[in-house]
Amino acid sequence: MKIRYLGVAVAMAMMLATQAVPAQSSPTRMAAVPSIANMDYSPDPAIEAIPAQPDPTMVPKANPTGKYNAYDLNVYETFWFPERQPGDETTDDPPGGAVTHGTCPEGGCPNHALEFGKFWKKLMGPLVKPFGGVVHSYKFHSAGSGTPDGAPLNSPEGDTYNLQAIIPGDTHPEQMVVVSGHYDQTDSGPASAWDSAEGHATVFRIAKIMTDYWKKTGTRPDASVKFTAWSAEEAGSFGSEAFIRDNLMPFPNTSVRGYFNLDPCAGAYPAYYRGNPAYRVAMVMQLGDPAKQISPIDKKEFEDFNEQARGIVGDVFNHLDDTLSDVPTEPEIFISDEEAEKAGVASQESEVVTAVGGLAAFSSDYANFEAVGIPILNLFPDMFGPHTDKSWTGYRSDGASTVHTPQDNVKTLNALTGIDQSGLTPSQGWYKGLELCAHLHSWFMLQPNMGGAVKNSTKPVAYFEAYGGTAPLAAKKPVTFDAGGSHAFTSAKGTSLVPASKLHYSWKFGDGTKATGKKVKHAYKKNGNYSAVLTLKTPSGIDTMTVLIHIG
Repeated sequence: MKIRYLGVAVAMAMMLATQAVPAQSSPTRMAAVPSIANMDYSPDPAIEAIPAQPDPTMVPKANPTGKYNAYDLNVYETFWFPERQPGDETTDDPPGGAVTHGTCPEGGCPNHALEFGKFWKKLMGPLVKPFGGVVHSYKFHSAGSGTPDGAPLNSPEGDTYNLQAIIPGDTHPEQMVVVSGHYDQTDSGPASAWDSAEGHATVFRIAKIMTDYWKKTGTRPDASVKFTAWSAEEAGSFGSEAFIRDNLMPFPNTSVRGYFNLDPCAGAYPAYYRGNPAYRVAMVMQLGDPAKQISPIDKKEFEDFNEQARGIVGDVFNHLDDTLSDVPTEPEIFISDEEAEKAGVASQESEVVTAVGGLAAFSSDYANFEAVGIPILNLFPDMFGPHTDKSWTGYRSDGASTVHTPQDNVKTLNALTGIDQSGLTPSQGWYKGLELCAHLHSWFMLQPNMGGAVKNSTKPVAYFEAYGGTAPLAAKKPVTFDAGGSHAFTSAKGTSLVPASKLHYSWKFGDGTKATGKKVKHAYKKNGNYSAVLTLKTPSGIDTMTVLIHIG
């Protein structure tokens, strides 16, 4: 989460708003009947106690439960990669380096951005590969925050990478949903367990829930699903800006059905402030403002998306049943309106407070997507409000003094949301909040008008991306056409993929030239729009994908 500066990316947003293509309601092929019962609820981490010092050897495994538990991943990352900044030039820095939780030695911790990227791709790959998915990193240059090295809120200038794991959609691979949390942090906030290690740690958990759902139901997504970790958010949301400019906007026929942001998410409901049953911390569900949309189509799309979001909260609360056993009263959590009416108790759906529009003091990557007409969902703890009508708001000073400081660490967050004020006991309020965030996002993204779920078949899926070293794509400059992600299953069970040796790729670039191969390069001689076509031939059939490439 970055400090909001007036005028950030305004010119870019105005330019892109005229180019954005609204998401479309698409027909599904053999659509599966969605059932939230097929989503696994597994909030409990393997980590039972936090070491007094952030020693990486004390947390040797990132995913010990095999469930991609967001709490375990958060602790692992903040111990192993406490510094993740643009400008990293080495890939073999030793893990760790923090001298205490949230504090690096004089001169800083080693920059672990590239090491984190390797870790992220290695861990995400096995989740998406069974669906023909691929993992990419997209290089761009961050201008930095413009503040001196070591200064508060500093984010350095330098080359860096967005990370993305992609599962191509069965019916509409050119349409997509995107979910992300940024992985960079500022000089004044190493470790950043809250802002925002917990964000992209939860993206891992979302990917696990969704891929398990598709496996269990014998389905795959209707539209492409992109699990992402942005870089350079703290400098000005430059990572998501680069993605929209370089990897999305050159394709005017590409559509984003919804953007889901985690920066941060938990640390609120179902947690009680410092474990005190008198002081519940609400969660805010931020949605895009339809009134800010110029296009009537975009305005209606935002209104429909926002209405659907509130229904998702009720669905998830109906599905989840749990208590906080580390709070003296052992309160029930996730009580929906429907459950409350049946049991004659108070509903807790109101603890997820709807807020249309952004925060006054902070912003995040969602702003770039909202600016180009894409509906957004951003859950965050009500530590920065006010967004509720509660009279007691003492926790907000704690929240504001934690972000972008050495206090933003695992130990502090456990104390802020739990009984044990040493911070060395994992807080149930926090880790069950992380799981709630994962379920809310996953269930929304699985809806038929989002990522969806259609029955597996042997129908091939042609998918490609086109990207270059310049933005926008320019005449006489090579464009890479990458068909990674094109795939077919050997049977309708969807348990194995057709070997790469039996896939044939042929290209027509729209300017009279052709090529073959999975990954090729082509330079257009003149500026203009070109319809590039990939034809994928497999033993079970042929599929094509057409993308309008804008050059110049």
